[in-house]
Amino acid sequence: FTNASGMEDAGVGGESGRKVVSASAEGITRETLKEGMWLRGTVRNVVEFGCFVDVGVQQDGLLHRKEIQPGTGLPDVGRVLQVRVKAVDLK
Repeated sequence: FTNASGMEDAGVGGESGRKVVSASAEGITRETLKEGMWLRGTVRNVVEFGCFVDVGVQQDGLLHRKEIQPGTGLPDVGRVLQVRVKAVDLK
């Protein structure tokens, strides 16, 4: 359903004016996700091509390795991140 881009530890300052929210706390669902939203999520699984991040909307989003800042490597399972929704696919 989502491709996420960007990766920062939750709680670490990012772009000024960015509003990072918890989907579950804000009542966001798969159907109300929008491109460009910044969400807080937890890495649930790491695979060769990236990682899957639970942002609290029923299905994990993919953070593709090409969207991760070069030189940082893939995050560990359990790491809490700020991610931006790049695309939504409800199929």
